[in-house]
Formats: sequence, C-alpha cells, structure tokens
Amino acid sequence: MPEESDINSDAMGSQQLADDAVPVCPNCLSECDPLDNYCLNCDSNEAINPLASYIPFVKIRFETGMFGKLWRKCWHSQTPLFTRGFCICIAFLFYSPFFLIGLPFLFVKKIKDDNTKRLYSRFCYIFAITLILAFFAFRFILAFRMI
Repeated sequence: MPEESDINSDAMGSQQLADDAVPVCPNCLSECDPLDNYCLNCDSNEAINPLASYIPFVKIRFETGMFGKLWRKCWHSQTPLFTRGFCICIAFLFYSPFFLIGLPFLFVKKIKDDNTKRLYSRFCYIFAITLILAFFAFRFILAFRMI
C-alpha cells in the first residue's frame, strides 16, 4: 500500500528519479552519458541534455534538426501528396537560406564526369560564399542605418 507522502507527491506532479537513472536517446532508446548533448550511437538531432537548446553553437544542431525531419518527410514514399506539398511550402517559407545555399550541392552527386563535377562544385562554393557575404553586408548596412 502506498504511503501518504507518495500519493501527495504524485498529486502535485513532482517525480522522483532513481539513483541509477540514465538518459536515453529518444530516437534509438540507447543509454547515453548524462554529459552528452546528443546521442553518439544514432547521431540523432534530438537533444538528450535539456540545456543543449540553450548553449550557443550546440543549439544550432537542435534548431536545424526540424528541417531535416521535414525534408525527409517530404520525400518519404508513404507520405500523402497534400502533406508533401505542405511540407515543401513550409520548408521554402521558413528555410529559404538553406535552399538557396544547399540545393545546388544536391546535384553534385548526379554528375558523372569528374572535371564537370569539380567545376560545378567550385561554382556552388563561390555561389554560397557570395550569398553569405551579401547577407552579412545587408545585415551590416541595416545595423548602421538603425543607429
């Protein structure tokens, strides 16, 4: 029979953890080190450490992980056509910088000729660097206009 203190603690919503409790990956359910931010087994973008979403540079993977899930859902064979269209629209709406910079790199694998592949990949890098520099220049101009 449960004690009265157990019933009160459950009613208030506080939960006690066991002394030997370890965090598990939400993707593969393997045990992880409590100091790790992400799973080392499956390389999932789901944060294990609850503070990972607040740490600079560590939270980038957490924030962009949703984009990868959305992209995989768009091209999964069992996803209905309406859902695919909706996911693609959401991705283009909220992640347009990723598409502008990353989409040309997807076509590098499809090129058979090595010289053409090398030339195209150099073009992609130049294009990406130009877009990033233009973005920072635009942000820099806006920052000084506000002052």
